[in-house]
Amino acid sequence: MNSTVAKPTIFELLTAYHQSLDNMKAWLEEADLDEVARMGIADAWQAEMTASFEAQGYCFACNRELDRCTCSDAL
Repeated sequence: MNSTVAKPTIFELLTAYHQSLDNMKAWLEEADLDEVARMGIADAWQAEMTASFEAQGYCFACNRELDRCTCSDAL
């Protein structure tokens, strides 16, 4: 039995990103937090998304596979 999981396409990652962004926006609108706390949460969420893209082999900034990324500092 082959238990390997196929690498998601960039389109699947971007779909998950936009769903997560919509959820994050909705949660932040309902949360009783000041602006500084909201920004901290948004920054942490963005860092998690960057790490998620990298773990899947994509640059968060340009959406290219990491070996094809031309960003000065691959995200």
